[in-house]
Amino acid sequence: MLIEEYLKEFDFKEYHELKVKGRPGEIYPLMLHTNINKSLLIKVLPLYQQYER
Repeated sequence: MLIEEYLKEFDFKEYHELKVKGRPGEIYPLMLHTNINKSLLIKVLPLYQQYER
């Protein structure tokens, strides 16, 4: 997984849940077309790796 490339060791565990109003047939296609590369967290991960060294 991508996160293992940047966070080789970790001592935490999180669980997140999001309830969405809508039918699965409407929501699932939207999830498939979501671009997580626009996420600030995803953009910051490579910067974290630079400071780790």
